[in-house]
Amino acid sequence: MDSCAVGPSMGSPGQDELRWVRPVRPGDTLSARGTVEELIPSKSKPDRGFVRTK
Repeated sequence: MDSCAVGPSMGSPGQDELRWVRPVRPGDTLSARGTVEELIPSKSKPDRGFVRTK
């Protein structure tokens, strides 16, 4: 994996661990900042992989 595109992505393991500290309502703007710690290529699908963030 040579790069990570900013934009749409597929579901991801661990995504269900995301929690909001306050209620989120329709129309709210959400943003996030993170650091990529590791890129793990998929063994079965070379055009895909996993991104470990912090």
